[in-house]
Amino acid sequence: MKHLFLKYSWLPFLVLFSACNEEPVYPPEPQIEFNSIRSEIVTDDNANKVSRIFVGLNFKDGDGNLGLSDDDIAKMPYNDPQDPKKQSNYFIKAYYNNNGEYVLYPELVLQNGYRYPRLNPNNDAQSLEGELRFYFDIQTSLIPLKFPNYRSGDLFRFEIFILDRDFNASNTITTEPVAVFKP
Repeated sequence: MKHLFLKYSWLPFLVLFSACNEEPVYPPEPQIEFNSIRSEIVTDDNANKVSRIFVGLNFKDGDGNLGLSDDDIAKMPYNDPQDPKKQSNYFIKAYYNNNGEYVLYPELVLQNGYRYPRLNPNNDAQSLEGELRFYFDIQTSLIPLKFPNYRSGDLFRFEIFILDRDFNASNTITTEPVAVFKP
């Protein structure tokens, strides 16, 4: 009897282990949280020096319909000429630290947003989670037009949210402040 008990004593651990490996269940609306941010001076495609902001977001989505492909934006509802925002799925607002108070800086807010590619190319309805890394450029020569006291290295922070293909909006996150340098 003791031999039989020892022979099969591992079975409860197998059951517990398999129960722990179930796929997580998330709501169909994407959820994001801030992960990282940094700024670098780079040369863009037009040979201009710009301040490039790199942002990392952790995401979770219950039905895996994140991202837009070129095929998606070639058809309705994503190519609606009445609503160009539908071709985007990554939205940013910029805030400048003006004497300790963060003030919306509309010149850095892209009204129509950005686009990230499909994260689940098979189009399976499955839970997704991971990190979404994204970057965008800032023309620092425009900043003094709104904020004449701007100095290289002043701080910005950003509010970001994303959409899925059903136009469900994620929560909005605010990044940590990051220094934006003049090239």
